[in-house]
Amino acid sequence: MNRLPDGVLERLIKLAGMMTSPFDNERAVAAAKAADLLKRHGLTWADVLAGQQPAPLRPGRHWRTCISDCLTRPGLSAWEREFLTTLRNWRGEPTPKQRARLTAICEAVGVPPPSVR
Repeated sequence: MNRLPDGVLERLIKLAGMMTSPFDNERAVAAAKAADLLKRHGLTWADVLAGQQPAPLRPGRHWRTCISDCLTRPGLSAWEREFLTTLRNWRGEPTPKQRARLTAICEAVGVPPPSVR
């Protein structure tokens, strides 16, 4: 089975916890939401319960290297250039949203994206 999309497993875990509620309606709503979430992603409970395979790592691409490579490429918008410059000075790891935006910029300008953590 393929890896679940980001956030789906965490959401299913939360909903599964709600399915143990002492309140009938809360259990029913949680089960319905979990079923809807699975359906939206084309999954079954068997897919989820079969286990997860970790995403393969792309060797050697640190996100700061990707930023430096992107900044040398033509075609960046002013916003993208500002985003990359600001992110380059970021003290911690990029948030998932920042990492997704960086990956999109890398792909748009033909730079290999950063490694998956």
